[in-house]
Amino acid sequence: MGYKDEDIIVDMLMCFDIAVKWDPWTLKQSKYKNAYELYERKEFYRMFYYYYEDITRVVRGYPNVHFRHLITPITDLGGGYVPIFDGVEQT
Repeated sequence: MGYKDEDIIVDMLMCFDIAVKWDPWTLKQSKYKNAYELYERKEFYRMFYYYYEDITRVVRGYPNVHFRHLITPITDLGGGYVPIFDGVEQT
């Protein structure tokens, strides 16, 4: 639209289908985890970085744009199908 990158401010609200959080493990706890628990942990981190990879690329690609806020949910936001026209009769 003709704006200079220096004049652009971007705020982002991430709407994930899941809440991205994990259980903190101490070094002692991690010593006694089984293979499946370690696999689940690895998958969590993989999904975490999958979500944030696009943001990282955009921020690096536009170094002069001011990215002010990045807001992510800490709980599931719900959502999905919203029945806007349920109960409305067609004529």
